[in-house]
Amino acid sequence: TLQPTSGEIPTITGTGEPGATVTLLADADVDGTGSTEATIGTVTVDADGIWSIGANQALSDGVVALSATQTDPAGNVSAAGLGTIEVDTTAPVAPVFAVASFGPTNDTTPLLSGTGEAGARVTVLADLASDPNGVDGTPETAIGTALVDAGGNWQLSSTAMLPEGTIALSATQTDPAGNVSPVSTADVVIDTTLSAAPTFTPGLLAPPSLDPTNNTTPTITGIGEA
Repeated sequence: TLQPTSGEIPTITGTGEPGATVTLLADADVDGTGSTEATIGTVTVDADGIWSIGANQALSDGVVALSATQTDPAGNVSAAGLGTIEVDTTAPVAPVFAVASFGPTNDTTPLLSGTGEAGARVTVLADLASDPNGVDGTPETAIGTALVDAGGNWQLSSTAMLPEGTIALSATQTDPAGNVSPVSTADVVIDTTLSAAPTFTPGLLAPPSLDPTNNTTPTITGIGEA
């Protein structure tokens, strides 16, 4: 089985007898005649025993069975070698972030997560000052990749230390055939600034003392960061 491909006209490689001619067939009705044994290329095996054929006809999406024979210079024809190739020209949908806005967090390499197509690889970008165009609302710096698991979930920790503030994020996913999805967006809020100490609401006595009370479970109030 060959690697999945996003090309309708894939390049297929293999090994054979140097000097022999390889004929490659596909089990597909590529010419619309109903025949499912289409010759999609021939080539001479090179001196190192390697051959490579760019299919001369487009293959439809799906798993396509292949067979190849080789004919030596004396005219002897080999038995067929069998294989398959998966043609996938459909891009996956955009991956989904778990939330529209992560944080606030004081972790400058935060954990980001979401869902996607099983087997695809998600790439997350951030809009940082180090971007070619600076902070302009368009994420350009890759901060991590993750493989979507069999359950359709992915997660990654930023590989870059993110600055304080609200950082715009974007994500795409690339399937095993190389098709790239549209972009999804989110943001993450980084807050590493220490809050000021809270203050008590003073009573009749001088701060920080509160009013005397005979309540053994008193209500105590104060002022802090919203």
